[in-house]
Order: sequence, then structure tokens, then C-alpha cells
Amino acid sequence: MSATLLGRQTLLERAPTFTLTIDSAGDGTATVDGVSFAVGAHALEALAAFREPRQLGDVVDCARVTSARDLADLIATIMNLVERGLLRAAGSGGHILDPRGQWTDPRTHVAMLDDVARTSAFLAAIQETVREDDVVVDIGTGTGVLAVAAANAGARKTYAIEASAMASTAAALCVRNGVSDRVEVLRGWSSRVTLPERATVMVTETLGSDPLEEHILSIALDAKKRLLVAGARVIPAELRIYGVVVEVPTLMLERLTFTAENTARWTLAYGVDFSSLADPVHEGWARALIRDADARTLLQLSEPRELWRIDLANPSLTHASRQRTEIVRAGNVGGVLVYFEATLSKITSISTAPHTSTGSHWQTTLWHGPAALRSKGDIVEMLFEFDGARSKVAVAP
Repeated sequence: MSATLLGRQTLLERAPTFTLTIDSAGDGTATVDGVSFAVGAHALEALAAFREPRQLGDVVDCARVTSARDLADLIATIMNLVERGLLRAAGSGGHILDPRGQWTDPRTHVAMLDDVARTSAFLAAIQETVREDDVVVDIGTGTGVLAVAAANAGARKTYAIEASAMASTAAALCVRNGVSDRVEVLRGWSSRVTLPERATVMVTETLGSDPLEEHILSIALDAKKRLLVAGARVIPAELRIYGVVVEVPTLMLERLTFTAENTARWTLAYGVDFSSLADPVHEGWARALIRDADARTLLQLSEPRELWRIDLANPSLTHASRQRTEIVRAGNVGGVLVYFEATLSKITSISTAPHTSTGSHWQTTLWHGPAALRSKGDIVEMLFEFDGARSKVAVAP
């Protein structure tokens, strides 16, 4: 189906095969075409509603929702299921490739191309890695800049895969730069694309602010099985995820969660006692994305520790670790700042570390939770877990 956005008349049906797991906390994980991803609380209801082809508007109108927020959560869940291919355009065997229009929005690509350090690093790594007669697959090509770079580096053939309508933009870029005879743009998710030949080099910039949120591990593992020759070179070659214990100031917490301070302010403003929102029952570790400038202001209470080192030529889909680290300055341990370093090639790498990042389009991941005063020399444990769909980070009590 060529449409990129959902409408009330969009006819959807379920993928023929998938698995859905709901844990005791109500969190769901779906797996389709070998790719796992987190789903919302309404996933089971949505999948039951689309057991036969139905229009999106009919399902939404008949849904058992109790509030505007509940309705918004249902729609978000359906869009996620569509985006990941579990719900698909009925009768065509296909699916809507970019239901939110995120990857078709020029602002997304402007931000990435304005990140000169990131784009230049990938271009340098391609120039260093690609050799004459190489076959390159560029997964998530976007505007096509990396596919053009692969062709210019001497690749005999480059297959540029793009799920959104940006595929036509990438094709036009290849024509304008005189490489369309050596670059073939293929529209679709890489897990559903078959190449005429296996590639000797894979390039993918499917790295989010949380480096794993764009499914780079599933993408790399599927590519290894179906799209690459044995021993293919991969850009990035390695991904390292780091955590550093930080103190999160009250003013920042007030923007991220319920606190005694903001609930007291709302009580005064509205005449309703909001103090129950800040009760300990609501406490737990939660993720937020913050600006680099804000991340640099956080007081670091420990040295960074490596949480996971990933070989993207041989990726694993799950990981858990406990990293002991010493508190180097006293403070309230209430957060873990998470960043990544990616080795693109032997001499080229990029980092989102707050003290080295300059103008990156990525934001910084902050996991925040109940704060505990710690003294210099205390030992704490950072807990990291990735279950194939989502990351979780916390500090052990």
C-alpha cells in the first residue's frame, strides 16, 4: 500500500503469524517477522478487533475506552502495530510503512543532516571500509546520502532500503548525483526485503537517542541471516552503552515526574489535594530524554561504566548486567545517564557522551528513580536489562 498515513477508512488486518506476550505488569512484547518490539496495554484488544479486515474508524468507534487519554493510548497502540507490520493493509499482503509520517517529515532529515559530525563520520567510515566490487546494503537510507557515499567509494552495487515515502527522495538524490546506475532503492522494511545478491558490506544508521530503540539489533541479526555474505563488514561495527550515576535536581524532576514540590503547587493552584500522586507507591525507575545542554549540567556521582558492548556483526538480542561502581562525590543518587559510543570503522567513531557531544541531533537518555543520599566511597550497582524490545536501567537499592 502506498499511503503513508492512517485514515478512518483504512482497511487493516492482522499479520498471518506473530506472537504476543503480556507479563504480570501488563507490559506487552510482540514478535513478527523475527523482530520483537514493545506494545501498549490495548494490543490484545486491537489484535482481537482486527481478526477480520476492518476499517480503522469502525474499530475506534466500537472500542471499550473510558477517557480521552484511554482513546489516545488505543490509537497509539494501533499505530505502533501498523508501523511494525503486525497490522497491515488488508488484501494487499502489505502494510502501511510510515503511519505517523515521522520518516517522511523533512524536519527529521534536516536535523540529521544538520548533525555534521554524525553524517561526516559515517561518510568517512564508508570511504574507509568500502572497496571496489563490494555490494553494499544501506538499511534505513532516508535521504540516500549514505548510499551515494557507498557508490562514490567504489561499490559495484548498493541496495538502499527505506520503509517510508523517502524512498523516492533517495532515488532522486541518486539520479542527481549520477549514481543511479549503481544504486537500487528498495522500499520496505529490511526484514521483508529480499536482495538479488548478498551484500559484502552493511551500513545502517538506525540508532536512536536510546541506541536500541530503532531495532538496530533485530535489523543486524536479520541482515546477517538473509542479506549478507559470511564475514561481511558492518558499519557501525561495534556499539558500547555506558551509564553514569547522577544527581537529578528537583527542578528537572518536576518536569519529569510527580514530586512533593509540583503536587503542592497544583494543590495551591486548583484547590485539590494532589499529594497522593507523590506517594511512594508511584515511585520506580522511568526513562526520559533530555537535551545535551541539560545533561551536561547534571552532577556526576560516579565514573562511567560500560553496561553492554555489542558486536553488530554477531549481535545478541538480550542482555542483563550488574555493574558495581564507586561513588566519587557525595550526593543524592537518583538517576543514571545513559549514552553510547559507536565504532564505525577502524579509525572512525562517534559518541553521545554529554561532555564530548557537540550539537548532536540525538538527545540523552536519563533513567530516574527514588533518590538515596550516598557518601563518597560508597559502592552502588547499576542494573541494565534489554529483553529484545526495551531497555531498563536502575540503581540497586
